[in-house]
Amino acid sequence: LVANTLTGFVTELRAARSMESLRQLVTTRAEVERDDRRDEIDARGLVPGDIVGLDAGERVPADVRLLEAEDLTAEESALTGESALVEKSPDRVPRDAPTAERGDMLFMGTTVQTGRGRGIVVGTGQRTEVGRVAELAQRAQRGKAPLQEGLERLGRVLSIVVVGLTAVLAFLGWARGLPLQGASGFSVGAPPRSGASV
Repeated sequence: LVANTLTGFVTELRAARSMESLRQLVTTRAEVERDDRRDEIDARGLVPGDIVGLDAGERVPADVRLLEAEDLTAEESALTGESALVEKSPDRVPRDAPTAERGDMLFMGTTVQTGRGRGIVVGTGQRTEVGRVAELAQRAQRGKAPLQEGLERLGRVLSIVVVGLTAVLAFLGWARGLPLQGASGFSVGAPPRSGASV
């Protein structure tokens, strides 16, 4: 039961930390071009079709299809798990290509490491790659891990066994002449009162 409780606590804590990390990836500022003006806005204000500019060291505010790129590389480990920098260019890549191979895209939550680029927003919020990851993580939290299910089954079986053994020992104590209260104490390990035979 202790192992079950600790496993559940650790799992919930990790899930909460993962969700907080994903939320932090979503919060950032963006330099956007609208009506021949360039403004810095909260990334949550971006909509598909906005043109954004990105420089080295900046976090990507949305999923962006590149229009221009100059020595542009991005660090995408937060999304793909790959630690190597990924070279980016406006050369088109098929849309069904794996995320790690889409060199014409910058993904929300990743970081521009070198160079600069300019692109059009094609996805924001939950309609981004990192948004899909967050959604999958939320769905996964609703279910239970196989280890959790196994520990819960073990906990139920142990509870039944303990209750059964307690009842058997109480009956044996009562059968040997202990009063009902003494038999109950005997079944849970309490020493019998003086004068009672065990």
